Amino acid sequence: MWYNHTTLCWYKEAIEQAAIAHHLDTELLAALILVESAGKPSAFRFEPVFYRRYHIAKHLVFGKYAPERWASSYGLVQILG
Repeated sequence: MWYNHTTLCWYKEAIEQAAIAHHLDTELLAALILVESAGKPSAFRFEPVFYRRYHIAKHLVFGKYAPERWASSYGLVQILG
């Protein structure tokens, strides 16, 4: 089972609660977490394609924030900032 995974065992209860709350398969959510962040809650990834598409190509400016902040994915499931 996924919850025996060394990294995910710490988040077993939270994963189960989130899956139920959002009508998701628990194993699917656990797999997504492993693929996107390797189970690291502090995971961070700059998204260069998003940056080029929305900042450079469309000349969008997101206030005072550096592109590395808003054109990045964060957390266990890599939510785009």
